[in-house]
Amino acid sequence: MSSHRPAIVVVWTAWAAVCACEGSVGGPSIALEAGAGDAGEDAGRDAGRPCADGVCVPGDKETEDCDGCARRSRFCGDDCQWEGWGACAPPCVAGEVETEPCGNCGARARTCGDDCAFGEWSPCGSEGECAAGQVDAAPCGNCGTAERTCSDDCDWGEPGACLGEGDCVTATLEYRDCGNCGEQVRACLDDCSWEDWSGCIDEGVCAPGQVEVGGACGNCGTENRTCSDACEWQRACGDEGACAPGATENRSCGNCGTETRTCGADCRWGAWGGCQGQGACQPGTVRNQACDGCGTQQQTCTGACSWGAPTECVLPCECCIWWVCEPCCC
Repeated sequence: MSSHRPAIVVVWTAWAAVCACEGSVGGPSIALEAGAGDAGEDAGRDAGRPCADGVCVPGDKETEDCDGCARRSRFCGDDCQWEGWGACAPPCVAGEVETEPCGNCGARARTCGDDCAFGEWSPCGSEGECAAGQVDAAPCGNCGTAERTCSDDCDWGEPGACLGEGDCVTATLEYRDCGNCGEQVRACLDDCSWEDWSGCIDEGVCAPGQVEVGGACGNCGTENRTCSDACEWQRACGDEGACAPGATENRSCGNCGTETRTCGADCRWGAWGGCQGQGACQPGTVRNQACDGCGTQQQTCTGACSWGAPTECVLPCECCIWWVCEPCCC
């Protein structure tokens, strides 16, 4: 065998045979991919080949490096001879970025290096908050739940109606009246249901509007007590008379006089007595009286019903001697 002809090493698997072709030292790297075949003995396989004297098996593919880190391929034809080499093309161009979807509507990328091979994938970025089509049940209202569905954009849609709610808000208290101005209380439990009502607490001493009749009181009255709206007793002396037996009452009469009446045993006033202690005149009254034989003077009754001091005596005429004139009787 010529030293320039590459040696072919064939490794068979259950579905395909892979041939590693090695040239002389320093030559190109060649990989041979076999077509479909049975994983039988070599002799059996050779017997099944359409052209045992050919250089390859129809359908096989051979690949080699070219132009640095590029690669090219050729295929084995039906005549068991290699066809021409395909175009020399790298797996990727240095600096080329490849992206693919990942996670929840996210994306990841990898970059082609100087060796014409892609590097590792980057972490998945720009993900949405959920997986498309995912259904989530969130708490709502009074211990209820509302479902929401993740959209094709990996964003949560609006929640639906709140279902399965309880009767109340957890930890709230409710009160109601009971008994005599008392109250009952109940609390909302963790499952949004009410606990049982408590006993009636802080009651008053009586029922509103309740009346109790007691003994005598005041001026011939009767003591009653009535329960207020606050359930407390309020005492009152009812049906009293106008006065206390034996009490007296005075009032003015006449000319600065006084009359009196007395309260009887039935707590009613008796008749007014006579006017006592009257003065000489009615306040403001004016009277004229004679003075000095032929003159007149006036007196006015004071507020104490007594006559005040008389005015100066007025004589009817004036008598003159020489140049001196004086009042006189005519």
